[in-house]
Amino acid sequence: MVLINQMSIGERLKIIRSNLNLTVKDLAEILDIPTRTIGAWERGENPPNEKFLTQLIIKFNININWLLVGKGEIFITKHDDIIENLINKCNISKDDARHIIELIENSSTREFLLRFSKAKKGDLNSIDILIQNLAGIKVAFS
Repeated sequence: MVLINQMSIGERLKIIRSNLNLTVKDLAEILDIPTRTIGAWERGENPPNEKFLTQLIIKFNININWLLVGKGEIFITKHDDIIENLINKCNISKDDARHIIELIENSSTREFLLRFSKAKKGDLNSIDILIQNLAGIKVAFS
């Protein structure tokens, strides 16, 4: 068993990619870097450059400590206060609070919630779209 802090930065890059459910090609396209370059970094053939590391950290909220030396959590949680409020005000677990944040960050869910908010204010177009979305959800779970 290899300990995280004994891994190379290339091995940690693979873990990040895996956690993000991205292929080397996907990551290369997102960050506009050649696929072979990312592959070489992951294989430890040469170290990743500062520009790539900065893009990776910013784009995916990667904890630089974890990336460079394997300490701490992989991802920086930017919603700690929101999670804490959900736990306290709604009496839910930390995992449930994180799940709610993940749902809200999903563009489809966010759009649905915005439509709900507009529908609640009486926007007829939003009400129609909301009804269609709810019908689609009902079908999906039937």
